[in-house]
Amino acid sequence: MCSDLRAICIELIKEANLNGCRKEIASKDCGLCIKTIERWEKNLIDLRN
Repeated sequence: MCSDLRAICIELIKEANLNGCRKEIASKDCGLCIKTIERWEKNLIDLRN
């Protein structure tokens, strides 16, 4: 997944969170694990080979 798409997912989840949705629920609705979102928030670039 490209870093632009990751950034968009993070922003959408942050917006949902600001409007009262828990991050875990918002990330699940996006089809992502909360741990993935937390990792992306630290570094948008995929460091795997």
